[in-house]
Amino acid sequence: MTTTDLKGADVSGSVSFAAGAVANGRCRDFSVTTSGTQVGDAVLMSLRGAVADGIVFSGVRVAVNNQSIIKMCNFTGGASPAITSLPVRLVTFD
Repeated sequence: MTTTDLKGADVSGSVSFAAGAVANGRCRDFSVTTSGTQVGDAVLMSLRGAVADGIVFSGVRVAVNNQSIIKMCNFTGGASPAITSLPVRLVTFD
C-alpha cells in the first residue's frame, strides 16, 4: 500500500521559523499551504531533516481547503532556535 492508494493529499515542501517564534515550554500553531487538502482531513507530518533537541512538530488539522495547521512545541529550555528551510512531508487522510 502506498499513499496513492489512500484518499487525501501527499505534499512535500519546507518550513522556516524565526528564532524565538515559540516561547520556551509553549506550543504554537502555524498555517502552511498544502495543495489538495480538504477541511476535515487528518494530518500526518514527517520531518525530513534534523531539528534541535526539544523542538517537536505535529500535524493538527485542515481548517481551510489547501491549508494545513501544524504545531511547533519548544521544550529546549530557552528561546526556540531559527529553523531555515526544514524539509517536511504532510500526508492527509479523508
